[in-house]
Amino acid sequence: MLADPVWKDPIEFAIHWYIHANENSAGVEGSLVLVQTALEMLAWTYLVEHKRVLTKKEWDDVGRARFRLERLLVELEIPKDFPSECPSLRKWAKSAGKDMSGMDALVAIRNAFVHPVKNNLEMALAVPSCAKVEAWALSLLYLEATILTLLKYDGPIYSRLRNALPGEARVEKPWVLV
Repeated sequence: MLADPVWKDPIEFAIHWYIHANENSAGVEGSLVLVQTALEMLAWTYLVEHKRVLTKKEWDDVGRARFRLERLLVELEIPKDFPSECPSLRKWAKSAGKDMSGMDALVAIRNAFVHPVKNNLEMALAVPSCAKVEAWALSLLYLEATILTLLKYDGPIYSRLRNALPGEARVEKPWVLV
């Protein structure tokens, strides 16, 4: 894949941002921004440039990051359901009206940090720390599954959402992340 000029830079950037988000070097909030940036780049590359599932106009018409990112997950057969292992995130998302999917909640939190309008600041301040940590773990899991799928990895993964011993956190493909 790195030999393909369409994928070389997007995959390298995505892995670079994944590493920094995983280190949590910019805090949970910064990590969420990095992960969504990586996912959006991979979504554009996969949906528009590689598979041509969407035209540029269709991409622009969709407009909302949540729909674009959910489409990427669906195309890659990565579950987009809201994970039961994120109860604090789910509770916050429900109170904010952002509980359509895990991606709905992640994009809402990221937007609250990035777009400086009063409602977003209020939303950002209302997200409990435990919900932010769950959002961080879920976002990294989505990015890991996306990168591994794009690289045609077909083995097991270890769900960072499952608070268990490695043998109990192991997930075989098809990955049921939730």
